[in-house]
Amino acid sequence: MSRGQTAFETGKYKVTPLNLTDEDLKVMRLWKTVKAQCPWCFYTSDLWSFATFNYRKKKGKTVNMQKCECPDCGAGVMRRTLLKIYNMSMQEYGRWFWDSVFTGGSYDKVQWEQLKSRLRSGFSYSECEPFWQEYWLHKEMSLSGWNADADEDDDAYEDFAAQFEPEEDEPR
Repeated sequence: MSRGQTAFETGKYKVTPLNLTDEDLKVMRLWKTVKAQCPWCFYTSDLWSFATFNYRKKKGKTVNMQKCECPDCGAGVMRRTLLKIYNMSMQEYGRWFWDSVFTGGSYDKVQWEQLKSRLRSGFSYSECEPFWQEYWLHKEMSLSGWNADADEDDDAYEDFAAQFEPEEDEPR
């Protein structure tokens, strides 16, 4: 018997892989059937490979149902984001990705070399084109400093301020 094995006698021990609870085993079986994709390095695998665990005194090791971690780049990602990214079109992914890089401060999370190589190997030029078009759109907007919402906010403030300005004829 090797160091990783335990003695097994019928009825004496209950064998559970990875020392997981019954609920976690159900989660494991479900997550192994679902595909997910890391938004920062484009690593694609089943959701279980992204799983992280919590350690509690009473329950022991349990699956963290919210936070996951990419096994390739090590970036922490929420489970709903992994599932959302896998089901997005390339244009939707480009919009989400560049918005979070340019405005969300996620530049340091991105594994640029891995991302570029996986885009080149997994997709044709025409499939990747919407992703790069979103890049140029976000890049132009960030360089010009133009923000449509800011223009609307300025107009709304001017209208609001005009209501409270005293007229010339009224005494104060």
